[in-house]
Amino acid sequence: MHATLVTAHTARRCLGAAEIAATGHPVRFDVEYPEGVTRWMILVRWILAIPQLFVGNLLGELARLLTFFAFFAVLFTRRYPRGMFMLAVGCLRW
Repeated sequence: MHATLVTAHTARRCLGAAEIAATGHPVRFDVEYPEGVTRWMILVRWILAIPQLFVGNLLGELARLLTFFAFFAVLFTRRYPRGMFMLAVGCLRW
């Protein structure tokens, strides 16, 4: 939404009022439809997404568990253990 408003605002500044009035819209967006769309590719993409979703879910649970233990580590030692931090960052980056 914000990007659309920024684009429309920029287009109003760049285009003259006459051009906006002629087209009716400040921004024109054209997309060419691909010629060879295959229906089976949707199934392949969903099948390839299943392992990513599974691993992402496991890493999310691991990050939650690490956050719980890191809370107590910081509470008692006043330091965030480096290895625990790097593992949590790796999980969140995935």
